[in-house]
Amino acid sequence: MFFAANPLDYTMSSLLFVVLLGSAERKLGWFRTAAGFFGGQFATVTAFLLVVQLAAYADDGWLGRMMDARTSGPLPATLFVSMAASGLLPTLWRRRLRATAVSLALLLVLYVGDPSAVMALAGAVLGLGRACGSSSTTGFNRATGRPGVKPETCCPSWWRFSASGLGGGRGEEPAGRSRCSAKWS
Repeated sequence: MFFAANPLDYTMSSLLFVVLLGSAERKLGWFRTAAGFFGGQFATVTAFLLVVQLAAYADDGWLGRMMDARTSGPLPATLFVSMAASGLLPTLWRRRLRATAVSLALLLVLYVGDPSAVMALAGAVLGLGRACGSSSTTGFNRATGRPGVKPETCCPSWWRFSASGLGGGRGEEPAGRSRCSAKWS
C-alpha cells in the first residue's frame, strides 16, 4: 500500500490499474504503454505543481494549500494512458470511456477535493489532449499498421454525444454521423 492512503483507495487504484492499463496495453503494446505511463505521470505531476504554484501566488485558498502535498499514486498516469489510447477504440466505446473517465475525475475533484483527485483530473485531461493531438487524419492506425477507425474531425464532439453513448443511443444523428465528421461520407 505504498501509493494509497487507505485500503479502499488501494483496492480501487489497483482495480483501475489492472483494467485500464490492461486494455491500453492490448491497443498500444507494452513499450508504448510503459512509456506513456511514466511520461504521463511526469507530465501530470509537473502540470499539478505548476497550477498549484500559480494558485499559491494568486492567494487561492483551496489549491494554494496543496503546496506541501505528498501524494502520488498510479491513478493520474493510468487515466493519462487510457485517455491517450482511447483514440484506437471504436467510436461508441471511445465516447463512453472519455465521458466516464473525465466525469468521474471531475466528480472526485468536486466532492473529495484532495491533491490526488486534482492530479487524476489533470491526468485525464492531459491524456485526452494527447489523444486529440495525435489522432490520425487518414484513418490509418499507427499502432497496428492497419486501416483503423475513422477519427472524428472535431475532438470535442465526443462530449456532445456522450449522453447518447452512455444512455442507449437516443439523440444521436442517423448512422452515427456527427456534423463534424460529415467529410468522411
